[in-house]
Amino acid sequence: MLSKRLSYIFLTLFFTFDAVLSYFAVTRMGGHEANLVIAPYVEKYPPLYFLSIPVLVIGLFAIMWLIRKLLPKISDRVVLTSFVIYWAFGNSSLNLAFLIGLRHTAFNNWSTMSVVGIFLGLIYLIISLYKPRNI
Repeated sequence: MLSKRLSYIFLTLFFTFDAVLSYFAVTRMGGHEANLVIAPYVEKYPPLYFLSIPVLVIGLFAIMWLIRKLLPKISDRVVLTSFVIYWAFGNSSLNLAFLIGLRHTAFNNWSTMSVVGIFLGLIYLIISLYKPRNI
């Protein structure tokens, strides 16, 4: 389990890495945004990728506040580590795959990798909730 501080650092680095690489992929490498919700906006105005960084950080704090209110018994550290796992596999891996040339593969399919990231993050969350505390 990662510390809260390290989780926030990793997530901010992932958000920044994704925005910068997505910007260059769309503007210089012939790439296209895989997220259909934001694709029309960022492909027309690529600098919007950089606005996504503070929006994602603020959204993360809002989600963590909501989780604390609705599920106070779940550790922030467990939830944040689950988010780190999701983002690493569900988002950042796509940009990394695109960067190293694995285009048009399962490793560069947003839907597939999002499901993999969600699955791995939930598995970690479930295991963390049910493992004995005194190990």
